[in-house]
Amino acid sequence: MRIVSGDAQPGKVGEELPQPLVVKVMDANDNSVSGQVINFRVTAGGGTVFGGASSTNSQGIAQERWTLGTVAGAPQALEVRAVDNSTGAPLVFGTFTAIANAGPPASAVKEGGDAQAGAAAPLSPCRSLSRSPTGTATRYQALQYRGRLLREREA
Repeated sequence: MRIVSGDAQPGKVGEELPQPLVVKVMDANDNSVSGQVINFRVTAGGGTVFGGASSTNSQGIAQERWTLGTVAGAPQALEVRAVDNSTGAPLVFGTFTAIANAGPPASAVKEGGDAQAGAAAPLSPCRSLSRSPTGTATRYQALQYRGRLLREREA
């Protein structure tokens, strides 16, 4: 078996990868194997697959769709497995990997630093927590704050 396409794709957490995972199964003489049941199993990252199994077509090709887990930066891995039709032995053909990137934040909640009064220099920074569409806290999101400093008599 060899991976044809779909390995090492970047994607957003909790979303299906843009391209399907594609494998080709061949026998010892490099001939395509038709009708081989292939299992696709998520082994890291907590994602899901659409069907979980696929039979190879006449060209020995099988495909699957993969939705990534919900934690950005976490390792994402999926094994391609089968049972040998002749011997019944378990086979692990290979592993697909993916990169789960945080999407744009769905919300930002203040954590502190608002409603301060005093001299401009010693004020504490404003802090916020951003969350992905799946509700997971996201790190290193660039947020832009808007506002203005008020003079003492304006406050």
